[in-house]
Amino acid sequence: MNKIFTILAILILSCVCAYSQTPVKKTILQAFWWDYENNNYPAGWANYLADLAPRLRSIGVDAVWIPPSTKGGNGTADVGYGIFDHYDLGDKFQKNTTKTRLGTKDELLRMIAIMHANGIEVIQDVVPNHTYGAGSYNGSGGQDPTAWGGDLWKNFRYAAFETPVTDESATDYLARKGRFYKNWQNFHPNPGDNCSSGDICSAFFGPDNCYNSGASGISSNATYNPTQTSTYMRDSYRNWLIWYKKQTGFDGVRLDAVKHFEYDASEDFLYNMQFTASWASGGNAMPAVGEFVGSTGQLDGWCNSVMNRAGTFDFNLRAFGGSGGLYSMIYGNGGYDMGSLPAEQQSNRYVDISGQRIHRTVPFINNHDTYRPQLSGGNISGWNSGSELSPHVDIREPRLAAAYAVMVAMDGNPQIFFEDVFNIANTSKRLTHLPNNTTDLPENSDIANIIRAHGAFNFKAGDYFVRSAESRFWNSITSDRSDDDYIVIERGGKAIIGATDQWNIDQDAWIDTDFALGTVLRDYSGGITTTTTVLGPESGGTGKNRVNIKTKAVGYPSYTYSTSYTDHGVQYHGFSIWAPDGMSINYTPSRAVSTTQEWELDNDLGDSHCSSLRQGGRTPDNKCYWRVAGRVFAAAGTSINVQGTLGGSTSLTVGVFNNNGLLVSSNAGTSSPISVNYAVPSTGWYSIKVRNTSCTTGQKSFVKVTYQAPANVSTSSYPAQYPANVYVWNGNANTTDWSDCNNWEDGRIPPTSGCAYTVVVPNCTCNAMLPTLPADCMPTVINELGATVSLDASLISFAATVKNKNAHLTWKVTSEEDVKEYEVEKSLDASQFDAIATVPARQNSQTINTYEYTDEQFKQDAYYRLKILSYNGEIQYSNTLFLPYKESRIFNVVPNPATADVTLVASQNFDNTQLVRVQLIGINGQTLLSQTGTISTLNISLNEILRNNPKGLYIVNVFDNNKLESIKLLKH
Repeated sequence: MNKIFTILAILILSCVCAYSQTPVKKTILQAFWWDYENNNYPAGWANYLADLAPRLRSIGVDAVWIPPSTKGGNGTADVGYGIFDHYDLGDKFQKNTTKTRLGTKDELLRMIAIMHANGIEVIQDVVPNHTYGAGSYNGSGGQDPTAWGGDLWKNFRYAAFETPVTDESATDYLARKGRFYKNWQNFHPNPGDNCSSGDICSAFFGPDNCYNSGASGISSNATYNPTQTSTYMRDSYRNWLIWYKKQTGFDGVRLDAVKHFEYDASEDFLYNMQFTASWASGGNAMPAVGEFVGSTGQLDGWCNSVMNRAGTFDFNLRAFGGSGGLYSMIYGNGGYDMGSLPAEQQSNRYVDISGQRIHRTVPFINNHDTYRPQLSGGNISGWNSGSELSPHVDIREPRLAAAYAVMVAMDGNPQIFFEDVFNIANTSKRLTHLPNNTTDLPENSDIANIIRAHGAFNFKAGDYFVRSAESRFWNSITSDRSDDDYIVIERGGKAIIGATDQWNIDQDAWIDTDFALGTVLRDYSGGITTTTTVLGPESGGTGKNRVNIKTKAVGYPSYTYSTSYTDHGVQYHGFSIWAPDGMSINYTPSRAVSTTQEWELDNDLGDSHCSSLRQGGRTPDNKCYWRVAGRVFAAAGTSINVQGTLGGSTSLTVGVFNNNGLLVSSNAGTSSPISVNYAVPSTGWYSIKVRNTSCTTGQKSFVKVTYQAPANVSTSSYPAQYPANVYVWNGNANTTDWSDCNNWEDGRIPPTSGCAYTVVVPNCTCNAMLPTLPADCMPTVINELGATVSLDASLISFAATVKNKNAHLTWKVTSEEDVKEYEVEKSLDASQFDAIATVPARQNSQTINTYEYTDEQFKQDAYYRLKILSYNGEIQYSNTLFLPYKESRIFNVVPNPATADVTLVASQNFDNTQLVRVQLIGINGQTLLSQTGTISTLNISLNEILRNNPKGLYIVNVFDNNKLESIKLLKH
């Protein structure tokens, strides 16, 4: 009680100095309804909101609350609250889809950037309470038979760049290595917290997340099964939230179901989003609200427990108070006591910190949990009341706007429900409307006007006075101080808001005011057409100035009730908004228009599946292949600023590519940050990519991008993909195979007929693999710089053998009229290649030409390749061959290089039943295998190890009678 008393005392005292405080307040639009969808935007709600953004700006919305944007257990059918993979924002192919209900990750990030370009903040809905949908698409692998609590569906494994989905079997699912995997011990009940009942521990919505120390353990049947620390769940969720905030650039959070997980976890998560997210930290002013369904005391108690880092939705004001709150006012048919509304508010409504009055509480009337209509043809035909957390308010109710006026006048960040301000209740266009079409999607003009006034007149910059509750209030209609039918609230010297629930009785009252003597006030609601002038104090009064405030009745102007109106705001009223005459009611939200988003590229993030966005992953070892961080949607005339951060190697190249696959700006660096600045010539998509600058060890990396999206754009004109006639080759399968989707950046394989398209290939010389053109197909081939590339030279074969103790290389070529010469390159480590010979091309396209070269300096194991140079300066590379030095050698590994399993073989004179010892040395020098056995048993162990380790150069040491043979093995 002492703590609560102290906080209340601070709040009360801070009212004295409100004028010295800068208000931090938002008008928040809930930008979805339950089961939100639109047939024009299938699995594409982010695009819908992006197209709606200019309208939101025009009515003065400061922030949009968007649904959970993570992959749900039911794929695109999931509205987001059945969260499956925290790190899948619509970029991984799992649950038989890449998209979430909002669309792809690219589309999500674009929507956030477009909101920012309109000055609108984004509040992300986050679901910490539970996880849902264990198992592959068909459920395989999701159960752990040893799980406590009756629910066995608690094995959560996720796709990642290193482990894309190959099939829907339990074997495949349980081997996936995506970040933030979960086991049954991470949920209630578990050995560290054997609790399965009550608000915190009950599994109301799915496996119930546990954030207490000791909620950790391993799965009984998963193959990817790292050990967990005792604080694994709390640490992992905190880390995810920081990653999430950086990745998307959202501005604030709504925490779902905060009553149902540990309160101290909420405080932990909020603090870290506010102060430990580096450049993305939201600070004290970060918008944050917890969904706690309860009374005033419970709401205030939770706010206190999280140190007022967040507010709550004011369920008490809405309906749970003793008077029934706003709900009862709307449905009271004129019999509600309007004067009882202020007492229903929660007490803990704002905090004063560092010269700012930060509004925390969120008053509201409807949201997706209180508004569950039954539909017929898209129109409301009834109600699913049993699934509502609190009774719905029909948006066709005449007193809705009056309730909104009161709610917006009170302290807090008012939340506007989508269906309250946009009519999809009776237009038959719920699923077919276009969001930017005001006929398709009409507004409630009264509520839109209230939103504008809240911002334009800066309500929250004035102290909060309930003038109708003061001793000098005089009701001219009842000739007394009665406030039963009329409530008047002043935001000191900013605006005066009146509201009534009376159907046909206009209201009229005299109040004290902070407005200056002689100020002429106008009703900006449009109800009262005459002005009123502030008079001086009355004799025997409080010493404050006086003013007369009138308000039109609810039924004004039609006094006819109907549920069929398109704009109920034109038909009803019941409120007034008085502010100085001559002001503009237009309001423009003021968030900075640029967006910053940061990508982390590592093998346990992203996805390499051909149906995914194919983003993320470390740069590959000893290759110059690009890894795609992601895409940004930038406006013409702005700039894209990229900052790359190395993750351990010696150098990194960062590039910006246009939507035709061409490199438009890049920079390489050996220290962080590596900066790229690009002036955007035309509105559209730009890809951000990274690669090793030279043939070095692969590395994780970070890429932070600051850019500005256009404020107004039709997203359908800019699909998040390359044009249909552009294909970008990246060679990531490390082959020249045209038909392997892994070699194409977006997984699309070009057709082999009708080849009127463009193929873009990399422009690097570090083990690059260029495609082998299919027969009778001659597309335009350019490199990423835009230069034409000749792929006419057809390398039929390239072979290496040992001949007279020398390396003998032969190759056969046809169609080489544009080829100038062949350079033979040699390497001892498959990384650094040196030219050892130049062989001129014969340039004869009519015959097959055979070439050969002998390396007389062949004294140890070596790698060979051909560098094919054309007259226009373009370069192709052959595949790389490994040639072991076989003098007195007994053992070898084939194939080498290898893309699949290998076989350790011995010479014909070796007894294969004899025991030998094999040691496998990994790419980082660690010993992965040390085993004695026969050749056949050693091959089994050798391949088991290699299958579970990344590409790179390995050493196979074979010990036979104390004699050592070392074999270099290159795994592609």
